[in-house]
Amino acid sequence: MKKFMIMLLAIGMLFSFAACDNSNSNAPSGDDTVEESPVNFDYEKYAATKANELFYAASDPIIDIADILDNATEGEISFSNGKVTVTKDYTVSTDTVPFVGKITITLDGTYTAPTAVAKDGTLDVDNYNIKADGLKHYSGSKYEVYSFDVTGPISGVTAITVENGTTVKDITADSAVAYTALPSQNVSLSLAVPVAFDTDGTTPTKVETRTYDSANFKDNLAVVAASKSAKSYMQTVLGDFLGDVKANDTALVAMANKLIGGGATPATDEEKAVASAVVKYAPGSVDESYKESGVVTIEFTGKGDGYKMGDSLVTGTFVLSFPEAYRQGTGKAPDATVTTVSLGTKFAITGEISVTGINYPITVSVVKDIKGGDLTGSATATLNADGTVKSITSPDAFGNYTAGTVDVCGVNIDMK
Repeated sequence: MKKFMIMLLAIGMLFSFAACDNSNSNAPSGDDTVEESPVNFDYEKYAATKANELFYAASDPIIDIADILDNATEGEISFSNGKVTVTKDYTVSTDTVPFVGKITITLDGTYTAPTAVAKDGTLDVDNYNIKADGLKHYSGSKYEVYSFDVTGPISGVTAITVENGTTVKDITADSAVAYTALPSQNVSLSLAVPVAFDTDGTTPTKVETRTYDSANFKDNLAVVAASKSAKSYMQTVLGDFLGDVKANDTALVAMANKLIGGGATPATDEEKAVASAVVKYAPGSVDESYKESGVVTIEFTGKGDGYKMGDSLVTGTFVLSFPEAYRQGTGKAPDATVTTVSLGTKFAITGEISVTGINYPITVSVVKDIKGGDLTGSATATLNADGTVKSITSPDAFGNYTAGTVDVCGVNIDMK
């Protein structure tokens, strides 16, 4: 009996200790700070915000790429393999230079080497890469450490002269704008991020250095960078190209006509060297008034050095179609005796177009047909007896684009 009482007492004390321990599991002990893991903390968005502050802030980015390039001295500039590199060494000798470490910016694009006539080379700049390893950014008595390797398009850098094909003395980039990476370009950022907070949920109590380089990180960066995102820039470049198309669309049809041998003036050898075209008519159904619906297509290929449309050089194959084309019978269904096909009032563009010569070299891949309408003037295709297209005439003008989705260097843009 005595042993039984002692056992009960022991069990009671055990439960007493357990209850005491549970009641204090979330309470601080003395002055110790209680750490807890952050809840729903979006690290890639946090890192993207930091990257935006570094390079793309609307005003006063921490690292001003345009300023570094524009103020680079001859001793900081080098040239090799068609690329220009600026290496900037920072110190903390003054309060206005809050960095310690080295930053390297490399510019590339289209390099034209010296010829027998010109002794200087020229680099037309399209992209930048900015790189640093363990760069310390000071703020008062504290500092943060960053490592990064960032590539993206850049505009506003004046074509760089490479004297004698070896030396660059100056870079003019006061109006340069650096953009976030395109989907095909690489971005990596290593920085200290908070991994635990005080009980208030906002004060970091522990940080770790982590690296961010995923597609999701790039997407977040494009959002926070807003007008300096690659998508924003691609919209500008696409708009400039489409402006060239709009200004030269009737000339494109006229060129197609010459290339297929329509009209009195055939294509020259020079024109044949930069483009080719195939024009077809595909008949459709016939209604009760003997009106035959159909589609006229121009398959156009820029080749060689490219077909010039304004400031744009076009290569690649794309199709300009007129989906509401028709021919009208007179008392009977259209046949070989009805050779005139109206192009209708609508047009569409499909295919893939590579473009250089404006702002930035791009490839436009049509995801959903680029559509437009309101062709004006009497535009027609004339058929041979076998139904093939003999010639085609341009409308007076093409209307506006009304719909479509295009992929520009990996960035999807809706045409509305």
